[in-house]
Amino acid sequence: MEDHLLSQIPLSPKIRAAEKELVKNRPKARKSAVSASVEASEVLKKLLNTPLTLSVGEVVGLSKEVAGKLQESIDIEEARVAFVETRDKAELVNLKVTVQGNEIDAFIDSGSMLNIVSYDTWTESIKLPIDYS
Repeated sequence: MEDHLLSQIPLSPKIRAAEKELVKNRPKARKSAVSASVEASEVLKKLLNTPLTLSVGEVVGLSKEVAGKLQESIDIEEARVAFVETRDKAELVNLKVTVQGNEIDAFIDSGSMLNIVSYDTWTESIKLPIDYS
């Protein structure tokens, strides 16, 4: 802000001429022979295009975003089922079965894990021990 105010102060022509002379004769920035022969933009371009060997742990440790993307890429997704057909009705297999010499009508349900019989059929025809477990 002070510079802005100072620039508004009118200066005499002699002071302005002296100021211009100082700016003209100001020493140039010092550079070594090596830095004078190197173009900064070219060095930056080469630096950005140089392959860099890093461990996965180093990369993931430095960047939360990279760690998140890595996690997403290795997550196992469950297969989505587009359509499931269920049968509400199916024909039962009907057989004549002989147990202890007695013929019984039996219905076979291939999906069942239990054998079920009415108490009357058991007392009249089967008469074998029952497993209540």
